[in-house]
Amino acid sequence: MALLLAGALLTVQSQRWPLYIAPDAPERLAAQLASIKDPQEQMEAWNKQLQTFETPRKLYFNLGCGLAGLAAGLLFSTRALRDCLRAHGALRHFNFRLGWMLSFAMPVAVDLWLLPLRYLRGDYPPWNDSIADFFTFDMIVTLASWMLSSMIITLFLGRRELPSVLRFIRPDGAGEWVRLGLLLGWVGLLMGLVVVHLINGDAGHVAGTMLKVVLLLVLISAARRTPPPEPLSSEA
Repeated sequence: MALLLAGALLTVQSQRWPLYIAPDAPERLAAQLASIKDPQEQMEAWNKQLQTFETPRKLYFNLGCGLAGLAAGLLFSTRALRDCLRAHGALRHFNFRLGWMLSFAMPVAVDLWLLPLRYLRGDYPPWNDSIADFFTFDMIVTLASWMLSSMIITLFLGRRELPSVLRFIRPDGAGEWVRLGLLLGWVGLLMGLVVVHLINGDAGHVAGTMLKVVLLLVLISAARRTPPPEPLSSEA
């Protein structure tokens, strides 16, 4: 609740400033960069030089959205963790997979609101007269990332049973230590991305990444299945 309130206050506070020090700054910058023929170089110059005309409004608004995303991420992560740990058998695995899929769906859902907003406030150059390309690219990357990461999750899960409580299991053997190191490295990378997304105001990515972190902690806690005891053979 405190994070959500702080995010709302920053968002409201951002309205004290105009978007740019001059209302026509994006149009003048676009005209200045029109002579650059290379699209990539032109876009890089736009992103770099536009910041020189911006007021603190975008920074405050982005931080407010980021904090709201962090609050939502903690809420969803707590619920997903509870649903995953309390379930039994196949339902636990289903909840885990469902949570993993939702962690990719949340950023897409929020971007349906965020991309048009950024387009209207002048984040994208006038020669990009549509956000369809940005959203299409976002969808392709999200779908590919979900499919690839789901296969990696399957490899890390292997013949393990998802836990009913979060716990640390001491690795037994070099392979288990490598698995633990890779998963912890993955968690560390995602935590770094949470900070980056929070600063950029990518609320959906903040929430989705937080959910991924919690689910990876569940995966780290997964233990190998104990094989059933062999039946005793009776002597003839």
